[in-house]
Amino acid sequence: MRLMRFSRYAYIALAVVLLFVLGLVFYRLALPRLVSYAPQGSSAGVAPTEPLVLEFSTPMQAETVASRLEVSPTVALSMTVDGARLIFTPVVWPAGQEIEVSLTSGAQAAGWLALPASQTVEWKFSVRPVMLAYLWPVTGSPDLYALAPLSGQILRLTQAAGVRDFAVSANGEWIYFTSDASGGGSRILRIGRMPDPEILATPEVVLDCPDALCRSVQAAPDGSWLAYERAPSSAAPGMAEVAVWVLDLRSREPRRLAPEDEVTRYPRWADTGALAVYNVSRQAYQVYFSGAGNVLEFPNQLGDPGSWESGGRAWVAPEYFEEIQSLLDPTSSGHLMRYSLVQPGQVQDLTQANNLQDIQPAFSPMGKRLAFARRFLDLQRWTVGQQLWVMDQDGLNGKALTNDPFYTYYDFAWSPDSAQIAFVRFNQAVLTEPAELWLVDADGSDLVQLVIGGFNPRWIP
Repeated sequence: MRLMRFSRYAYIALAVVLLFVLGLVFYRLALPRLVSYAPQGSSAGVAPTEPLVLEFSTPMQAETVASRLEVSPTVALSMTVDGARLIFTPVVWPAGQEIEVSLTSGAQAAGWLALPASQTVEWKFSVRPVMLAYLWPVTGSPDLYALAPLSGQILRLTQAAGVRDFAVSANGEWIYFTSDASGGGSRILRIGRMPDPEILATPEVVLDCPDALCRSVQAAPDGSWLAYERAPSSAAPGMAEVAVWVLDLRSREPRRLAPEDEVTRYPRWADTGALAVYNVSRQAYQVYFSGAGNVLEFPNQLGDPGSWESGGRAWVAPEYFEEIQSLLDPTSSGHLMRYSLVQPGQVQDLTQANNLQDIQPAFSPMGKRLAFARRFLDLQRWTVGQQLWVMDQDGLNGKALTNDPFYTYYDFAWSPDSAQIAFVRFNQAVLTEPAELWLVDADGSDLVQLVIGGFNPRWIP
């Protein structure tokens, strides 16, 4: 009898222990875990805009993860949630630096149990240095070069290619460029971001244009499309018969945007994927939305290239104003106009003054500042050259960064961290001097000459 009673108690105790063990195992298995994270670092470093991706074993309460995530040096991050994946996108990682990441324990799972993660994870990754690509020389047959601003190292990227223009993909992995084809017509080609400095990369042909001049190539931010201008090889110089086309990089199928009887120019992608072009025939900028089927239109007489505000909130471009009177230059005056996409039809004059010529707007990647070229048209302040200015995105706090009356400043390119502006300047008093490539801090300090004869600067993130 005692043995039976003992056995019963033993079974009960064993069951309790087993239930405890099973409960402990279930609890441990149910605890949320960080399954993977990226980037993990590489010898070449990651792109300055590459997102930080955390994947958990179960969906999480995002705020509890964000509050326990630390990066050093501190970088502003925006968070999106995709199921069990949390994506933290930086404004920009500091180029050439090592990033330390720490996720401390305690982040809670979504749902009624809200179990906490028990692990603390720390890791590091390096950010690759940015490069400044440009064309050289300004006369003859230009090739692509890349310069490291910190070290001064220069890499030659193409040889005897006769590059007309180029664009860098948003992630910095590809450089697209156009050149004349040996058998006639032209081609769009591409090379990888950083080929071996000892070996020139063999360009890959993206599109043959055997009977046309393809130029002004622009890469979509998601890397799936190219936009470019196309004109018949036999067409006379000028805008006649020029049209913007887009190329699907997956199928390699090109298609024309506007109807056959309309002339379009200057394709520019927003970081949201919207595409702006200037329709010469309609005297208006047109904005195409991928898959939306509708087109916004902003009337504009001047039709010069414009610039997208960060997030695709607005398009800024110069416009001709007849009320500005100048005996020296009565037809080239212009204001920078901000065309809102958030409130279509709302147009803001950013110049807000007369007797000025404001052109060539270029928004900083962070979208807070706008670089542009300004020339005064009244007799008291008139100069031969146009100067580099910056102002806030709303037109306030304008400031001149240069003051050289005989030099014209143009082709402004902001660094990915918005700290520097590369540009080209040309001496209009001595026309035999070649154009020069320069670099300046966004506050106007540290003005440095980079390359004599260099032009068309573009940053490689």
